[in-house]
Amino acid sequence: MASSAGPAAPGADSEQAGAPDRLGGRLARLGPYVVLLAATGFLFADSLRIRSTTSSTDLGAAFWPRAILALLMLCTLLRIGIVARGRGAASAAAAADEPPDDLRAVAVAFGLIVAYVWLSATIGFALATFGYLLVMAFVLGYRNRVVPLAVALSSTLVLLYFFVRFVYVPLPLGEGMWADLSVALFHTLGLY
Repeated sequence: MASSAGPAAPGADSEQAGAPDRLGGRLARLGPYVVLLAATGFLFADSLRIRSTTSSTDLGAAFWPRAILALLMLCTLLRIGIVARGRGAASAAAAADEPPDDLRAVAVAFGLIVAYVWLSATIGFALATFGYLLVMAFVLGYRNRVVPLAVALSSTLVLLYFFVRFVYVPLPLGEGMWADLSVALFHTLGLY
């Protein structure tokens, strides 16, 4: 007995099959974020066991792990919201058609992180941070010289004031003449 239904309209099958595929794809994209959120929640709960005393001049040992984990949970929740609403689907589909990122740029970025750690001890935190932020902006593709310079300078100053004035973290000054230069900079900024 032949089916009385005529041939399906073009694209009808793909539309019907496309909805579960899009939902399944969205759920697959949510998976890593849900795992990250669960792991972060577990670590945050574990950080509640850290005992520390806080005073008006000290945030305590538990502050930084909890602050970083809370920010990570917030960012993950925001990303889950974006992916769940489907806004990430178009960019994910476009990224699937694009070639993978340039591995040289990734290697340079990791090399800059290693250089930053080494240079922090050699030339001091202030100069190493300024140089790292400036060079990293150009590695990331910013060709305008004013914006990376302004961001590197302002970010370095904010970090210096934050760590020295509010958190009381001793920052690396560098060695030899670099240490003298760092101390002079700190005096000029009123940090010492």
